[in-house]
Amino acid sequence: MLLSFVIPAYNAAPYIKSCIKSIFALDMRGYAFEVIVVDDGSTDDTAFVLQQCMKEYPLNVISQENGGLSVARNVGMSHAAGKYIAFVDADDELIGTSDLSVLLSLMERGTVDIIGVNVIQRDFLQIEKPYRRYVPSYGRVYSPAYTFMTGRNIFPCVPAYMFRRDFLDKERLGFCPQLIHEDEEFTPKAFALAQSFVAVDVKWYLRILREGSITTTIDREKQKQGIRDMVQVVRKLTEFSMDASHIGNSISCKLDYLVVDILLLLHRQGHDSDFKRDILNELRKMNRFPLRWRCELKYMMFSVWTRIFL
Repeated sequence: MLLSFVIPAYNAAPYIKSCIKSIFALDMRGYAFEVIVVDDGSTDDTAFVLQQCMKEYPLNVISQENGGLSVARNVGMSHAAGKYIAFVDADDELIGTSDLSVLLSLMERGTVDIIGVNVIQRDFLQIEKPYRRYVPSYGRVYSPAYTFMTGRNIFPCVPAYMFRRDFLDKERLGFCPQLIHEDEEFTPKAFALAQSFVAVDVKWYLRILREGSITTTIDREKQKQGIRDMVQVVRKLTEFSMDASHIGNSISCKLDYLVVDILLLLHRQGHDSDFKRDILNELRKMNRFPLRWRCELKYMMFSVWTRIFL
């Protein structure tokens, strides 16, 4: 088994079939793969749609009580048999028009812990563009993988990577339950522990923006919980970097920009002064506010602004 696709699904009835169909439309060149769907206690017609999909496609469907995205991903990982694991969100799709020969060859050798692929984002106006923070050096092997993090605000989105299953098992890596921004914690930890990382120039993943998602919600309480969880991620990664001191410098940029994201959300979402004060106090306790200085003009200007207005 070359590749295991893990799809957590919660109330995904309107789009789960399109997601599954896009996976089986890939040209896998005869390589064996599996699709594991974890129905995370859906209350809509997700179970019925999956039953219909199983008539067309060989799926491994696991049903469980609702435990959240992290738990669903962890359950899917525990059932995976492929050399590599790819995470796919139920409301997204894969791109079936790309030449996957380089990617498949890398996976077949099974020597790289993390393989990066390209993500395309489709917005509310159906406009598609690359979804990333940097243009990677395709084909360059970073070993250890944490050397790639140095000086970078590493892209956390787990569907942008494939992870060697033996590596995940060895390091006992999983997603933190009940954490909204679970990718922000998982991905830096994976890069800190992996022996190697390489990116390939393959359009693989289509991220589709939808109303009411975690990143687009306008629900005030959900926004606040998202910010609280980001503070929790900063705390967890800070503690992790202290335990693994050799990667402290590599992960520092990620931590700095996580705090930037928190401060931007506090400003853009217009939260009340009591909530802002509580969040800033939590960051102060971790010596993360005011922002540390970095030799980057945009970052320094934002740092000065936050010192004055937050």
